[in-house]
Amino acid sequence: MIRHFLWFDIKQNKILLIILCFLLLIFYGFGQTAGFEDAIGMWFLAFLVFGTIPSSGIIGANVRSQQTISRKYLLSLPINRVRLLFINILRGLFFYVPLYFLVATLLIFDVKILERFELNLIEFVIALFLVTVWFVLGGFHYSISFEGVSKHHSKFFRFFRFFWSFFQMAFEAAIIALLFFDDFDLFTGYFIIPVFLKILVLLVLISNRFYWTKRLWLNN
Repeated sequence: MIRHFLWFDIKQNKILLIILCFLLLIFYGFGQTAGFEDAIGMWFLAFLVFGTIPSSGIIGANVRSQQTISRKYLLSLPINRVRLLFINILRGLFFYVPLYFLVATLLIFDVKILERFELNLIEFVIALFLVTVWFVLGGFHYSISFEGVSKHHSKFFRFFRFFWSFFQMAFEAAIIALLFFDDFDLFTGYFIIPVFLKILVLLVLISNRFYWTKRLWLNN
């Protein structure tokens, strides 16, 4: 089943995959001239955001199209719905393979990426995986929430729903940035956040996002 869905995702997102591969080439070219360290934060963010683009196609939509599977079709499949959501998360993580490849390349070239995030190798791998899972769930949640915006007749409520969904994503993304990017030392001062606390906060954010995504997905 996963292979079937992945093949469908690849066919529907060929252009996006080409763009991600092109970004990899640009990054390597930029790294040769300006140094990898100067581009890490910017390129991480680019790959994380681009990876959320297929979200609506993966999670399904109320109205089927050539690019999107019907959500009713997905939910009618003879499989446990929670397990199906986990399968969709794996489908979403597929689009972060270029990011994982990028990180592997940086580690091979001995770029001081671990020092940049103040993590050892195991901690960094766990944190990167959890961050990408959060982005996948965030993309799912935002896609479903955006559908709900159009159901309101009042422009005020449509704007409020849109703003609230965006604010939630931006707020949680800011927390993640404060946890892992040393560029935000202005906010944390000299207080060093323990790694286990960073991972714990990530797990809490993911659990919250998983709960609301599952609730919206099953009830919309």
